[in-house]
Amino acid sequence: MAAALVRVGRVDEVGRAFAVLKVRRDGGDLDVAVPRVVPTSGGAPVADPAASLSEAAHRRDCTANALMYDPATEEVVDVVGGLGELRDGVLRHTGPAFAEDPLRVLRGAQFTARFGFRLAPETAELCRSLLPAYDGLPRERVWGEWRKTAEKGRHLTAALAVLAESGWLATVPQLARLSGPPQDPRWHPEGDVLTHSGLAADAAAVLADDAGLTGDDRAVVVLGALLHDLGKARYTQNRADGRITSHGHAEGGVAPVE
Repeated sequence: MAAALVRVGRVDEVGRAFAVLKVRRDGGDLDVAVPRVVPTSGGAPVADPAASLSEAAHRRDCTANALMYDPATEEVVDVVGGLGELRDGVLRHTGPAFAEDPLRVLRGAQFTARFGFRLAPETAELCRSLLPAYDGLPRERVWGEWRKTAEKGRHLTAALAVLAESGWLATVPQLARLSGPPQDPRWHPEGDVLTHSGLAADAAAVLADDAGLTGDDRAVVVLGALLHDLGKARYTQNRADGRITSHGHAEGGVAPVE
Protein backbone atom coordinates (compact mmCIF):
# COMPACT_ATOMS: atom_id res chain seq x y z
CA MET A 1 0.00 0.00 0.00
CA ALA A 2 2.84 2.38 0.85
CA ALA A 3 4.42 1.76 -2.55
CA ALA A 4 1.14 2.61 -4.30
CA LEU A 5 0.57 5.76 -2.24
CA VAL A 6 3.96 7.24 -3.09
CA ARG A 7 2.39 8.24 -6.41
CA VAL A 8 -0.22 10.28 -4.50
CA GLY A 9 1.93 12.17 -2.01
CA ARG A 10 4.59 11.91 0.68
CA VAL A 11 4.00 8.79 2.81
CA ASP A 12 4.66 8.70 6.56
CA GLU A 13 4.62 5.20 8.05
CA VAL A 14 4.42 6.37 11.68
CA GLY A 15 1.13 4.47 12.14
CA ARG A 16 2.30 1.30 10.41
CA ALA A 17 1.86 -0.81 13.57
CA PHE A 18 -1.85 0.09 13.49
CA ALA A 19 -2.13 -0.47 9.72
CA VAL A 20 -2.43 3.29 9.13
CA LEU A 21 -0.35 5.38 6.75
CA LYS A 22 -0.36 9.17 6.59
CA VAL A 23 -0.17 10.76 3.18
CA ARG A 24 0.60 14.47 2.79
CA ARG A 25 -0.90 16.08 -0.29
CA ASP A 26 -1.84 19.67 -1.12
CA GLY A 27 -0.82 20.78 2.38
CA GLY A 28 -3.10 18.32 4.19
CA ASP A 29 -2.61 14.96 5.89
CA LEU A 30 -4.75 11.99 4.83
CA ASP A 31 -5.12 8.85 6.94
CA VAL A 32 -5.17 5.73 4.78
CA ALA A 33 -6.04 2.65 6.79
CA VAL A 34 -6.32 -1.07 6.17
CA PRO A 35 -9.37 -2.46 8.05
CA ARG A 36 -8.57 -4.39 11.21
CA VAL A 37 -10.54 -7.17 12.84
CA VAL A 38 -10.21 -9.23 16.01
CA PRO A 39 -9.23 -12.82 15.11
CA THR A 40 -11.82 -15.48 15.91
CA SER A 41 -9.24 -17.02 18.23
CA GLY A 42 -9.03 -13.75 20.15
CA GLY A 43 -6.06 -11.49 20.74
CA ALA A 44 -5.03 -8.14 19.32
CA PRO A 45 -6.69 -6.79 16.16
CA VAL A 46 -4.95 -7.61 12.89
CA ALA A 47 -5.11 -6.02 9.45
CA ASP A 48 -7.62 -7.69 7.15
CA PRO A 49 -8.07 -6.12 3.69
CA ALA A 50 -11.13 -8.33 3.15
CA ALA A 51 -13.04 -6.81 6.07
CA SER A 52 -16.19 -4.86 5.28
CA LEU A 53 -16.44 -1.08 5.47
CA SER A 54 -18.88 -1.51 8.35
CA GLU A 55 -16.38 -3.59 10.32
CA ALA A 56 -13.67 -1.03 9.62
CA ALA A 57 -15.84 1.91 10.69
CA HIS A 58 -16.89 0.24 13.94
CA ARG A 59 -13.24 -0.17 14.93
CA ARG A 60 -12.66 3.59 14.77
CA ASP A 61 -12.90 5.66 17.94
CA CYS A 62 -15.76 8.13 17.34
CA THR A 63 -18.48 8.29 14.71
CA ALA A 64 -17.29 11.66 13.39
CA ASN A 65 -13.85 10.11 12.95
CA ALA A 66 -15.19 6.99 11.19
CA LEU A 67 -16.14 8.69 7.95
CA MET A 68 -14.42 7.32 4.87
CA TYR A 69 -13.83 8.88 1.48
CA ASP A 70 -13.79 7.08 -1.85
CA PRO A 71 -11.45 9.05 -4.13
CA ALA A 72 -12.66 7.11 -7.17
CA THR A 73 -16.30 8.16 -6.80
CA GLU A 74 -15.66 11.28 -4.66
CA GLU A 75 -18.23 10.01 -2.16
CA VAL A 76 -18.19 10.12 1.63
CA VAL A 77 -19.01 6.72 3.08
CA ASP A 78 -20.87 6.98 6.40
CA VAL A 79 -22.01 3.74 8.01
CA VAL A 80 -22.17 4.91 11.64
CA GLY A 81 -24.01 8.24 11.45
CA GLY A 82 -20.86 10.31 11.68
CA LEU A 83 -21.95 13.08 9.31
CA GLY A 84 -24.92 14.05 11.44
CA GLU A 85 -22.89 14.05 14.63
CA LEU A 86 -20.11 15.99 12.94
CA ARG A 87 -22.71 18.65 12.05
CA ASP A 88 -24.08 18.57 15.61
CA GLY A 89 -20.62 18.71 17.19
CA VAL A 90 -21.06 15.46 19.16
CA LEU A 91 -18.37 12.94 20.00
CA ARG A 92 -19.91 9.48 20.30
CA HIS A 93 -18.00 6.20 20.38
CA THR A 94 -18.63 3.85 17.49
CA GLY A 95 -18.96 0.73 19.64
CA PRO A 96 -17.27 -1.60 22.16
CA ALA A 97 -13.93 -1.42 20.31
CA PHE A 98 -13.47 2.08 21.75
CA ALA A 99 -12.45 0.52 25.07
CA GLU A 100 -9.53 -1.38 23.52
CA ASP A 101 -7.39 1.77 23.71
CA PRO A 102 -8.12 3.98 26.76
CA LEU A 103 -5.98 6.72 25.22
CA ARG A 104 -9.00 7.44 23.06
CA VAL A 105 -10.48 9.39 25.97
CA LEU A 106 -7.64 11.90 25.78
CA ARG A 107 -7.91 11.86 22.00
CA GLY A 108 -11.55 12.87 22.40
CA ALA A 109 -10.49 15.80 24.57
CA GLN A 110 -7.90 16.70 21.94
CA PHE A 111 -10.51 16.61 19.16
CA THR A 112 -12.74 18.78 21.33
CA ALA A 113 -9.96 21.31 21.90
CA ARG A 114 -9.47 21.60 18.16
CA PHE A 115 -13.07 21.44 16.90
CA GLY A 116 -15.33 22.36 19.84
CA PHE A 117 -17.16 19.04 20.26
CA ARG A 118 -19.24 17.95 23.23
CA LEU A 119 -19.27 14.43 24.65
CA ALA A 120 -22.31 12.15 24.26
CA PRO A 121 -23.60 11.03 27.71
CA GLU A 122 -23.15 7.32 27.00
CA THR A 123 -19.61 7.96 25.79
CA ALA A 124 -18.83 9.89 28.96
CA GLU A 125 -20.08 6.91 30.96
CA LEU A 126 -17.82 4.53 29.03
CA CYS A 127 -14.86 6.87 29.50
CA ARG A 128 -15.39 6.90 33.25
CA SER A 129 -15.16 3.11 33.29
CA LEU A 130 -11.77 3.32 31.53
CA LEU A 131 -10.15 5.65 34.08
CA PRO A 132 -8.34 2.83 35.99
CA ALA A 133 -6.43 2.01 32.80
CA TYR A 134 -4.81 5.45 32.65
CA ASP A 135 -1.79 4.45 34.73
CA GLY A 136 -0.85 1.82 32.17
CA LEU A 137 -0.65 4.26 29.24
CA PRO A 138 2.85 5.18 28.02
CA ARG A 139 3.69 8.73 29.01
CA GLU A 140 4.81 9.60 25.48
CA ARG A 141 1.35 8.68 24.11
CA VAL A 142 -0.36 10.76 26.80
CA TRP A 143 1.90 13.72 26.02
CA GLY A 144 1.20 13.25 22.31
CA GLU A 145 -2.49 14.08 22.86
CA TRP A 146 -1.73 17.01 25.16
CA ARG A 147 0.86 18.29 22.67
CA LYS A 148 -1.72 18.32 19.86
CA THR A 149 -4.17 20.03 22.20
CA ALA A 150 -1.65 22.77 22.95
CA GLU A 151 -0.34 23.13 19.40
CA LYS A 152 -3.71 23.10 17.61
CA GLY A 153 -6.55 23.61 20.11
CA ARG A 154 -8.69 26.74 20.33
CA HIS A 155 -11.43 25.37 22.59
CA LEU A 156 -9.57 24.51 25.79
CA THR A 157 -12.64 25.22 27.92
CA ALA A 158 -14.59 22.59 25.98
CA ALA A 159 -11.72 20.11 26.34
CA LEU A 160 -11.70 20.63 30.11
CA ALA A 161 -15.44 19.94 30.14
CA VAL A 162 -14.86 16.63 28.35
CA LEU A 163 -12.16 15.70 30.85
CA ALA A 164 -14.44 16.59 33.75
CA GLU A 165 -17.46 14.71 32.37
CA SER A 166 -15.36 11.64 31.64
CA GLY A 167 -13.65 11.67 35.04
CA TRP A 168 -10.26 12.00 33.38
CA LEU A 169 -9.61 15.46 34.78
CA ALA A 170 -8.34 13.47 37.77
CA THR A 171 -5.37 12.36 35.63
CA VAL A 172 -4.03 15.92 36.00
CA PRO A 173 -4.59 16.49 39.73
CA GLN A 174 -3.04 19.97 39.60
CA LEU A 175 -5.85 21.04 37.26
CA ALA A 176 -8.54 19.00 39.03
CA ARG A 177 -7.86 20.92 42.25
CA LEU A 178 -8.89 24.15 40.48
CA SER A 179 -12.47 22.94 40.17
CA GLY A 180 -14.26 24.53 43.10
CA PRO A 181 -11.97 27.22 44.55
CA PRO A 182 -13.92 30.49 44.17
CA GLN A 183 -12.66 33.84 42.94
CA ASP A 184 -13.60 37.39 43.81
CA PRO A 185 -16.62 38.04 41.54
CA ARG A 186 -15.57 41.66 41.20
CA TRP A 187 -12.57 40.57 39.16
CA HIS A 188 -13.67 37.12 38.05
CA PRO A 189 -17.41 36.98 37.34
CA GLU A 190 -16.83 33.86 35.18
CA GLY A 191 -16.69 31.51 38.20
CA ASP A 192 -14.14 29.20 39.76
CA VAL A 193 -10.44 28.94 38.99
CA LEU A 194 -10.80 26.06 36.53
CA THR A 195 -13.30 28.03 34.46
CA HIS A 196 -10.98 31.03 34.51
CA SER A 197 -8.00 28.88 33.46
CA GLY A 198 -9.85 27.41 30.49
CA LEU A 199 -10.94 30.84 29.29
CA ALA A 200 -7.38 32.14 29.68
CA ALA A 201 -6.12 29.25 27.53
CA ASP A 202 -8.82 29.93 24.92
CA ALA A 203 -7.71 33.56 24.71
CA ALA A 204 -4.04 32.56 24.60
CA ALA A 205 -4.71 30.24 21.66
CA VAL A 206 -6.33 33.04 19.68
CA LEU A 207 -3.47 35.43 20.45
CA ALA A 208 -0.87 32.77 19.59
CA ASP A 209 -2.52 32.18 16.22
CA ASP A 210 -2.73 35.91 15.56
CA ALA A 211 1.02 36.09 16.24
CA GLY A 212 1.72 33.19 13.90
CA LEU A 213 3.08 30.90 16.61
CA THR A 214 3.31 27.17 15.88
CA GLY A 215 4.74 24.01 17.42
CA ASP A 216 6.48 24.33 20.79
CA ASP A 217 6.09 28.12 20.83
CA ARG A 218 2.32 27.87 20.63
CA ALA A 219 2.23 25.00 23.12
CA VAL A 220 4.18 27.03 25.70
CA VAL A 221 1.82 29.99 25.39
CA VAL A 222 -1.38 27.90 25.61
CA LEU A 223 -0.22 25.61 28.41
CA GLY A 224 1.28 28.54 30.27
CA ALA A 225 -2.11 30.25 30.25
CA LEU A 226 -3.91 27.04 31.22
CA LEU A 227 -1.61 26.47 34.20
CA HIS A 228 -0.93 30.04 35.28
CA ASP A 229 -3.18 29.92 38.37
CA LEU A 230 -2.38 26.47 39.80
CA GLY A 231 -1.24 28.19 43.00
CA LYS A 232 -4.81 29.30 43.76
CA ALA A 233 -5.73 25.74 44.76
CA ARG A 234 -3.59 26.22 47.87
CA TYR A 235 -3.64 29.96 48.45
CA THR A 236 -7.30 30.93 47.98
CA GLN A 237 -8.93 32.21 51.18
CA ASN A 238 -12.44 33.33 52.09
CA ARG A 239 -11.87 36.32 54.40
CA ALA A 240 -14.09 37.26 57.30
CA ASP A 241 -15.15 40.44 55.48
CA GLY A 242 -16.53 38.33 52.64
CA ARG A 243 -13.71 38.98 50.21
CA ILE A 244 -11.87 36.18 48.41
CA THR A 245 -8.09 36.53 48.11
CA SER A 246 -5.22 34.41 46.79
CA HIS A 247 -2.14 36.27 48.00
CA GLY A 248 1.06 34.40 47.12
CA HIS A 249 -0.54 32.18 44.50
CA ALA A 250 1.79 33.29 41.68
CA GLU A 251 4.93 32.19 43.50
CA GLY A 252 3.12 29.21 45.00
CA GLY A 253 2.08 28.01 41.57
CA VAL A 254 5.62 27.53 40.27
CA ALA A 255 6.19 24.09 41.81
CA PRO A 256 2.92 22.52 40.64
CA VAL A 257 3.42 23.94 37.13
CA GLU A 258 6.88 22.38 36.96
